[in-house]
Amino acid sequence: MVIDTQSVRAPAGVPKTTTGRDANKRTPGRKRGLAVDVLGLIAGGVAMGASAHDDAAGTALRDQIEHLTATLAETEAHLTELATTRKIIAKLAQTGVDPSPHPTRTRPPPETDLPPS
Repeated sequence: MVIDTQSVRAPAGVPKTTTGRDANKRTPGRKRGLAVDVLGLIAGGVAMGASAHDDAAGTALRDQIEHLTATLAETEAHLTELATTRKIIAKLAQTGVDPSPHPTRTRPPPETDLPPS
C-alpha cells in the first residue's frame, strides 16, 4: 500500500474555513491524500485543509483501509460459508435426501408450582 498527499490550490471563491496554507510549499488551498494498492487501485482517499499535517491524512487513510480490510474479510467468510452450504445441499440432493431443514419442535410450557390464574 502506498500513501501520498498533494497540496492543491483552491479557487478564489472557496471559503477559508475549508482550506488552509501548506507551510512547506506555501500553497493556500486543500490537501488530498490517496492510498493505492500494488495494482494501482485506489483503496482510500481524504481531503482536508492544506494546513493539516501529513500524519492526519495518513491516520484517516489507515482507518479507511482497516475498515475496508475488515469488510472484505467478513464478505469472504460469508462467501465461504455459502459455498460450503451449497456443496452440502448438492451432496444431499444426489443421495435423494430432502435438504430442507426440519420443522422446529416446540417445547411444552414449563411446569410451575403457582396456581392457575
